Amino acid sequence: MNFSKEQKSLFKKNMKLFKKKIPSISEYIEKKIPANVEIYDVDGVLDVIINGSRFYGTDARLFAHQQIENYLVSPSMVEGFPPEADEARTPTHLELQKRLNAMFRRRNLFAVADRQRIDSSTVFLFGIGLGFHIYPFIAHTRCRDIVISETEPLFLVLSMYFTDWTEIFKTLQDRVAIVISTDPNGAFGILRSHVHYKNPGVLQTIFHMRHYKSEIMDAVYEKFQEKAYLIFDGLGFYDDEKTMTRNTVLNLYMDRWKFCGDVQKPLKGTAVVVGAGPSLNKDIDWLIQNKEDIIIFSGGSALQSLLSNGIIPDFHVEIENIALNYELLEPLTRGYDLSKTVLICSSTMDVRSARLFNRRLWFIREGVMASSLFCNDLPMLSWQNPTVVNTAASACMHLGFRHVIFVGADFGTVDPNIHHSKGTSYETHDELKIVDFKFPEVVSGNFGGKVHTNVHLKNGINTLSLLMAQFRSVRAFNASEGARVEKVTPTRLSRIGSIDKISGKEFLIENLYSISRDIDWIERVGVDLFEKLKEDFGIYIKILKKEFSAGSKKNKDIILFLRSLHEALDRVPAPYSKFNPGISGSITTKTIVLMYWWRRIPEDRLPEFEGIVRRFWTVFLRVIEKDFIRFVDQVRQELPLVRPELFDDKGSLIVEAKPSVQNAER
Repeated sequence: MNFSKEQKSLFKKNMKLFKKKIPSISEYIEKKIPANVEIYDVDGVLDVIINGSRFYGTDARLFAHQQIENYLVSPSMVEGFPPEADEARTPTHLELQKRLNAMFRRRNLFAVADRQRIDSSTVFLFGIGLGFHIYPFIAHTRCRDIVISETEPLFLVLSMYFTDWTEIFKTLQDRVAIVISTDPNGAFGILRSHVHYKNPGVLQTIFHMRHYKSEIMDAVYEKFQEKAYLIFDGLGFYDDEKTMTRNTVLNLYMDRWKFCGDVQKPLKGTAVVVGAGPSLNKDIDWLIQNKEDIIIFSGGSALQSLLSNGIIPDFHVEIENIALNYELLEPLTRGYDLSKTVLICSSTMDVRSARLFNRRLWFIREGVMASSLFCNDLPMLSWQNPTVVNTAASACMHLGFRHVIFVGADFGTVDPNIHHSKGTSYETHDELKIVDFKFPEVVSGNFGGKVHTNVHLKNGINTLSLLMAQFRSVRAFNASEGARVEKVTPTRLSRIGSIDKISGKEFLIENLYSISRDIDWIERVGVDLFEKLKEDFGIYIKILKKEFSAGSKKNKDIILFLRSLHEALDRVPAPYSKFNPGISGSITTKTIVLMYWWRRIPEDRLPEFEGIVRRFWTVFLRVIEKDFIRFVDQVRQELPLVRPELFDDKGSLIVEAKPSVQNAER
């Protein structure tokens, strides 16, 4: 192939750059251009001929110019919004919001309805081609870094003859990532990893563009569009972290724990994971007929539906940490004999709810401050979030079951007006009856057709697929009339045929329980951990104040400053970094709010707005610090009510006290 002297020189320049900046792509850029590819350069029209056909069909530079112009008229984007807050559950979050609003009101600063700018943090570009579109895309979106996905390495090589990549790297200060992959799921995982630790809040609006179409590129791009919501999923509030920490602390002091861990030898028999999706109604009869021959894992709200039909689950799984959970479970444990049901519960579960069951297998809640503080050396159930069906599936497989059927695991609904199965608390409880479930998205149904779902449930679908990829030896069947889940075979119960019947079911469950690891939690946490918690948190806040101040001075660009907040968390040394999960979610949710407003502040008021944004984080840390100290004292005051035998007459912890036996009377 004939390239000009200038083009060859540019190629060598780019080769040197890539080997230095992104050595991982060396294997791609050192390959020779195949014989079926040639450059078309006639009468000022530049194109690529592949297998005898022109790739662009017009001048590549003109194609890129028109593509950018069209993009600016109607940019492709995904917007993220913080989870809903309420006075009862998130008082600190709302207090911070009130203070932020007051700071803006004092300066008479208000956002306008229309977006004023599309400046962005990270942009996602799909397709390199000859590269003429890349620099204009960066310039017009005013991005701080770019992640480029390419399915055909040939285009990266060709672009090195026509595009000065050194200018791209210089403009973005080396914040350039190139992902070469033809696997849609794999490509998305790599794309997501590039922004995971950069404060996802600055990605409040994700701008993305596809440069060219092909069967493989379309699959990768569509998978990105389908899963981009995952970048914003799982955002939490500091107040939720406090609740989970309180529950964990009280549970630690209550008794010895039986730990839900891995069972080395696979178990014979069929396990059925039951969710409370609408399709559970049609499968109740099958469960009644087979309940003696299968192991039933009920998830959350499914318990009430099962009990009302005479089905006592062998294991019941709960992840809720709120006090309302006790109000829902307590009548069921009074009205039905659940003495043989083993509760699989999170370390963050309400202390009263957990002890409604005689036998409990505990698991460590993933990604929360409480686990980081007290349980970071213990293994966790993999892929346990975000729904109770995900947790039940993970527990089931970690306990050794290799033949699993999913029932009522809908992850959505065929009819948006019906969100749960019959007989759940969503039909009977006054507070839950008025909950407004929204299903704004549509996915493929398990047995064809379409199913209505939402971001939270879509994350559950994705997570269950990842769990199945880990447990490859599990034969899993989905009988639910809900969303399709990759790696789980859609099968109607009428066609499953014979199940792996279990003989000696009670013995199997008792044996599983007895071999589970015992943990003496009081010995793990010491005696009086509260003063140490307050001391360490005070040091933690001092570290962050210093880091946030340094980040503000270093980064005049407001987006880079906001990104630096999460980078500051990464620099917090142990043991103080254990508090990071407590505030990282709130930093992200507040950043989303600020970025939404930032795009809508008039240009002449932008400096004032950005000044307030920088000052706000000092307020943020001050409010959090005072609240956390108050919170620790409150939990300390609760302990004598939970375990009076651990305290002397003066309210001091007795060092010699030992945990109670877990199977003590409720």
